Formats: sequence, structure tokens, C-alpha cells
Amino acid sequence: NQREFLSDAPNPISLAQIMRRSISLTKLLDKVLEGFERYLLAVNKGDYDEIHKAYLDVLYRRIGSYGYEDKNGLFYARIDTVMPNGHLILHRDDGMVSEYEFKEVKFK
Repeated sequence: NQREFLSDAPNPISLAQIMRRSISLTKLLDKVLEGFERYLLAVNKGDYDEIHKAYLDVLYRRIGSYGYEDKNGLFYARIDTVMPNGHLILHRDDGMVSEYEFKEVKFK
């Protein structure tokens, strides 16, 4: 519910600013714990596909083709998936499929 920030953090924002109203912290905590319990149950059942799908459903820039840059330069691609080891799989507009480890590619 913070509305003013006294730090050097770039572009700080709170839920109260996003929602344009104060948020009940108790209700928010309840929602977070409900979500945590749902994912914990999925893990305990070994339902990793459900967790992976939920992750991909909210992944930034998941839908559409966007600019990226790797050591070879700028290109456009869409996200195919993220592997269990964390590697990002991009399907380039030129038809190539590329796999990247952490910090090997960046958004443009």
C-alpha cells in the first residue's frame, strides 16, 4: 500500500498504485498462500506439466514475435518454451530454433 518511495530504486511501484486503492494485506496473504498450496500440491503429485504450463501462460512476451539480441546480433523470434534446466527456446522468424542459457540473449 506504499504510495511514496524514498530509495534509489528505479521506477518503484506498489499494488495500491496499480490497483488505485488500498489492498487488504491479510486478504493478499491468504491469496498468496492459496496459490502456494496449489503449486505445492501439484509438486507433491509430480504434476510438473501443470506447473510448467502455468509458468508459460504468464511468461513475459510469450505470445508474438519480438526483438532479441545475442552475440551474433539482433533478430526477431517468439518464445517456444523454457526447458527444465532454465534454457530459453526461441523460434526465430527466419525458421531457426535457438536455445539460450542465462544472460546469453536479451530483449530489444
